[in-house]
Amino acid sequence: MVGNVREWCLDVYQSDFYEHSPKDNPIAGENIEALLSDYLEIDSSRVFRGGTWYYSADSLRLSRRMRDIPSFATTSVGFRCVKKG
Repeated sequence: MVGNVREWCLDVYQSDFYEHSPKDNPIAGENIEALLSDYLEIDSSRVFRGGTWYYSADSLRLSRRMRDIPSFATTSVGFRCVKKG
C-alpha cells in the first residue's frame, strides 16, 4: 500500500475531520454520488495519503495525510483503481 506513490482520495481536506467524522466509511465534503458525477470540475484541496519512494522510511505509512488541488501532478502522487465486486 505504501512506498511507490502517495494516493489521491476524493475527500475534501479538513484538518480536524477525524475529530468529528462518522466511524464507518467517513467521506469529507460532498456525498460520493456528487463527487463522482462531477469529478473533473473539482478545484478544492483534496487529500492524498501514504508515503513514497521520495520520502524517508518513517513517512511510509497510510496515516500520512497531505493535501493539494487535484490538478497538482508529480511522479510521487498517483491513484489506485478499485473494482467493486
